[in-house]
Amino acid sequence: MLGLVLLNGFNVNLQNSNVIVCKLYFYASFLFAALSPTILILASIDRLLISSQNVDT
Repeated sequence: MLGLVLLNGFNVNLQNSNVIVCKLYFYASFLFAALSPTILILASIDRLLISSQNVDT
């Protein structure tokens, strides 16, 4: 969010001026891209197991 404010409001791109910020941005985008399908799959498995009729409770 701060990066977008600096880029759009002040025309300052932190990714081009700071190597650490560039690497953190790349890591975060990769992490969130990998987590989204994983969470969706785990939630689907959870719903499947909850709706199973072979529950011994």
